[in-house]
Amino acid sequence: MIDERFETISYYMKTKRYAISKMTKFVKPLDDMQLEEMQIIYSIYFNSFISLIDYICEILDNTIYDHCNNILGSETNFKYVRELRNSIIHRGLDVSMAGCELEGFNIIVPFAPKVVYNRKGEIEYQNFTDNLFQLVVLCEQVNPYIHKLCSDMNLLRYDIITKEEILERSLNDPYIPEFAKELLKQAKIDYNELNRMGKQIHEDKIKKYFDTQDLFPKINEV
Repeated sequence: MIDERFETISYYMKTKRYAISKMTKFVKPLDDMQLEEMQIIYSIYFNSFISLIDYICEILDNTIYDHCNNILGSETNFKYVRELRNSIIHRGLDVSMAGCELEGFNIIVPFAPKVVYNRKGEIEYQNFTDNLFQLVVLCEQVNPYIHKLCSDMNLLRYDIITKEEILERSLNDPYIPEFAKELLKQAKIDYNELNRMGKQIHEDKIKKYFDTQDLFPKINEV
């Protein structure tokens, strides 16, 4: 069994990781479809990042904002990221309209908009990175703190599931056909091995979600 709160956190971590993996595939020349994909991929990342931070603040730790402010340099910088997300998701900002080739990495990245505004257009926030890929790299530095937070709250645990629990769930599942339930009753299953495999898969996912450094390209690698 896995804590439901961690399931929510892992969803956002998973979508962030997916978005980063796609960012490193944008190489010149880009056609119209790839530019549309770039807009979608960066929107996925920043939407997931802000949603993750807000969820953690609401459910686990209301000091997470302070940590993000430190990572990004200031509270104003964090607000830039939030309003960038809002501008893309709610106000139609197309970040794929202007970009450059990241020197030494051979990938195309969108420029960071010079200014983004709050919902009413009354407050402006200045960019603090040249491009959005640099901003993503900064945002990912919050991952170790989130990992420690989850670990300290025992959210990373994998609870062993007994044979009785597995059978009860399976036999009461309306979507499993009756013949399959009968086969399950008669099957000789090594439940210790099943739990071992489940725990290993869980631990591999944790490492993958919280450590995204393997996704970032080395110089001239792409």
